[in-house]
Amino acid sequence: MNVTEQKAYRWLEQHTGYSDLVFQQRRSPDFLAPDGTGYEVKKVRNGTILFTDAQWMSLQKHSRVKVVVFNDGSEPLDIVDFAELPTPPSYWKNYRLILVNLSYKSGRVIVPDDQEVLTPSETATYLRINQEVLRRLSEQGRIQGAYKVGSQWRYVKAELLKRSKLDLSS
Repeated sequence: MNVTEQKAYRWLEQHTGYSDLVFQQRRSPDFLAPDGTGYEVKKVRNGTILFTDAQWMSLQKHSRVKVVVFNDGSEPLDIVDFAELPTPPSYWKNYRLILVNLSYKSGRVIVPDDQEVLTPSETATYLRINQEVLRRLSEQGRIQGAYKVGSQWRYVKAELLKRSKLDLSS
């Protein structure tokens, strides 16, 4: 379980009354309650909630799924029935929803609206900064268009300089 899933597990145990939630590693939804309700845990980064296409399709197959949205805090920011979310790419409340297709053969992440997604190496070269500096800035939320897929950072090229909270001109 990652840190966000651990927070969600503790929160769900306290607020649903279920002490026997089943964690489904590498499957969606992340947790199943005894009554059949699924809970998909998402961490919002830079105002964005990211779903892989496989997660989205799996969640569509379940009749009762709630998406539990966290940031770095211990309490969820939002909880929504999955059926109420619009299909990405779209917006829900103040969040941007993105759907990515993981292509394991090419090792690239493809965003459906034809935006180019870069690796950390490509992004560091594009921004003309060191990869370690890029990683730290990404973790601080200072790089617009930065998204984590699993444990790896990815960057939407069109957004890198559009609204970055970073002055790279100096």
